[in-house]
Amino acid sequence: MFISFFLFPGTKTNELLVVLKSISLKGFFRLWGTFIGQFPIAFLISGLILCSLSCGIINLHLRDNVRDGYTPRTSRSRQETNLYREFLGSEGDPAMTTVLMLAKDNGSMHRLNYLQEAVQTMVYISKNLSTTVSGGSTVGYGNFCGHYCDSNVVVGYFLQALYQKTLDPGSMSLQLTYPIADLRGIKLHLERNFFGVQTTDNYNITNIEYIKVISMSFMAEMKTAADTERLGAWELELFDYCSKYTSAHSNMLEVLVIGAEIVDTEMNKDGQRMSPYFATGVNDSFLTVHAWLRQPLRLSAATRLGKVLEEVGPSITTTTLTNVVTFLIGWLTPTEEISIFCFGSAMALGFAYIYTVIIFCPILYYCSPKETKDAHEGCFRRKGKRFFRGVLLGYSRVLSDHRIALLLFIGTLVYWYFGIMGTISITAKLDTEKILPKDTPIHRPNRIIENIVWAEYYPVTVIVNNPVDVRDVDRLNYVKAFVNEFEQLPTCRGSNFTIFWLRDYVDYYWGVGVNDFDFYFDADEYPDEKEFGYKKLAVVYENNTSWDDRIDLMLKWRAIVDRYPNLNASVWNVNSMFVDQMLSLKSLTWQTCLWTLLCMTIVCTIFIQNPVSVLIATMAIASISLGVMGKTQFSFRTVSFRTALFRYLSFWHLDLDPVSLCAVLISIGMAVDFVAHTTYHYQLSYREVIRDGQIVRIDLDTQYARLRHTISNIAWPMSQAGISTVICILPIVVLQNYIPLVFVKTITLVVIWGLWHGLVLLPAFLSQIPLYLLNFNCYRLLVSGRTDSTLQEMSLLAPEASMRI
Repeated sequence: MFISFFLFPGTKTNELLVVLKSISLKGFFRLWGTFIGQFPIAFLISGLILCSLSCGIINLHLRDNVRDGYTPRTSRSRQETNLYREFLGSEGDPAMTTVLMLAKDNGSMHRLNYLQEAVQTMVYISKNLSTTVSGGSTVGYGNFCGHYCDSNVVVGYFLQALYQKTLDPGSMSLQLTYPIADLRGIKLHLERNFFGVQTTDNYNITNIEYIKVISMSFMAEMKTAADTERLGAWELELFDYCSKYTSAHSNMLEVLVIGAEIVDTEMNKDGQRMSPYFATGVNDSFLTVHAWLRQPLRLSAATRLGKVLEEVGPSITTTTLTNVVTFLIGWLTPTEEISIFCFGSAMALGFAYIYTVIIFCPILYYCSPKETKDAHEGCFRRKGKRFFRGVLLGYSRVLSDHRIALLLFIGTLVYWYFGIMGTISITAKLDTEKILPKDTPIHRPNRIIENIVWAEYYPVTVIVNNPVDVRDVDRLNYVKAFVNEFEQLPTCRGSNFTIFWLRDYVDYYWGVGVNDFDFYFDADEYPDEKEFGYKKLAVVYENNTSWDDRIDLMLKWRAIVDRYPNLNASVWNVNSMFVDQMLSLKSLTWQTCLWTLLCMTIVCTIFIQNPVSVLIATMAIASISLGVMGKTQFSFRTVSFRTALFRYLSFWHLDLDPVSLCAVLISIGMAVDFVAHTTYHYQLSYREVIRDGQIVRIDLDTQYARLRHTISNIAWPMSQAGISTVICILPIVVLQNYIPLVFVKTITLVVIWGLWHGLVLLPAFLSQIPLYLLNFNCYRLLVSGRTDSTLQEMSLLAPEASMRI
């Protein structure tokens, strides 16, 4: 062969195929297992060294970026945020921490002593509250407030005016009316800070009778990553201060605070509580142990390991690769937090497979001397073996029956119908109240903001990026029409609440500034202020109490902007990132699922190598995932269906949100474990037994024989793996929080549907397929066809080659 390689280089590929014909996947794993058995200590030491690399997790800082971590990097809200940053001249995203103040006696916050306490608290927070960050430096709100340092001065102005009005009720220069007060000709918008307000028409000092809550927004501009960390540290210090202030009985106010860093910290608590209870790779371990226990004790440990990996190696490799590919696809998604989650899961599954091979198998080797075979089995054990053997035979007979397969097929069609209907009708929804841990103190401020603040004051900031020549009447009318469209939306509070620089300028121009405005342009102090490249306006809306309302409003805002392309305008809202999360979740889920199924099909083709088996395995994976998504949705939409068939789902109230999306990705990955093992074992055409010290192959030439062989090999370890997985995660049920329960419910449902598909549906359907379709092997067909022609060619060329030599 070596000589012919140089004489006839064109036959290189053909000769390689001759070698490949003698190679099989099972043979490779048998050699690999034998090799581990010959050098177990080397593999065990290498595995322990690999495990030692995990010590770095001790200093791992876990955080969850709720605000924009689940928003795709390609979303429109990110473009809008970038434009807003450019308008502000800031390098970082604008951030907002909201402080809410209520009277502990449920009285009005506009009482002078309560209002004074609120202003003093505001001043302390903005001027004096500080914290020490890494490096020993001290930071306060003034270090990153930027343009927003005086964003809450309205409350202080109102307090001063209220004092003066109380002393002189007849003063006409002070009109303390809600929602817009007039202080000596200056309009003071109170609706931005005072909420839950009750007014009266008969008043002497102010028309305000009651104020439920005062809201103060501490906006910040983060120019660097260090600013983000400093702001987070200050926000957590503020959270601690507000908690201590409220718990002090001597204080009159209840001070609540909520912000991005606070939400991230509270959300992360559940993740840390769940960490000890998630086990990865138990399915591979159970299959390996089950195969090890079936090997004869008379064989050497190295030979037993070779036989074990020959039996389970291809199937556990298939499941691992498909799981890793599933999460690597998720890693490629444009959503940051989902990407990190998927990459971490892919690494965990990959290491679980490596540890199974290089640590668990050597441990089995060193445990083998302790194994002994009972010379005298007890009566109970013999009866137990006979009983389970009879159950296995009867179960295999039932599943191989055509009538049973037909009934199962009809039931599967019904299952698919409800699964598809539920999946189609699933809604993307971000319910913050549900996602937050139940014991977190930020539930109350979150409810106040969603139900009171945003219901009364929900602003949008509009940035006009193209300069507008106000001397051009047509252009001026164009801008006015643009603003009017925002103000004509049904939930708009009206033009009086709109902050529009052009209207203020017109009022000034026709007031005292008709001849004064040009003075500022001619003055030496303003040499570079003659042209304004950006314009900003803010429009206020109300009655937006649900995420459906906010999503609809955001889409309307963007539609208005798109209808005026000449202005090159954009909108920014504090919830725009969350809106895009919900708008993208459904499409992201579908894309991820489809790409995952495609890659799973490719991986299964490589290892199973039979197109019929691959097709059935892929359909089973899709069926399990469909059941998880569809039944989750239908459990609370269709009461009769829920009561009749799936009563155990009646407590589910899940929508498509970032948490359930992660759970769906897990369900797709776990579904492979219950499918690949069954499909792989059923397409084997023989089994091996030891007779008289010799390994004898017994052909599996009937559907019943293959079905019985498959069930006997996978039923017990698959059941062990599924049940143990559920048991591992059951302790986190006591948390009774949304995020842990989503994973508990999803994993439990995957195990139920996975065992049903792997031990009932798949065996029943496979047993109805003619064996010649399952014996077809793409790899063998390709290699055999090429090698037959190669052998003939080489036999014809051999005499000629000898003569040339």
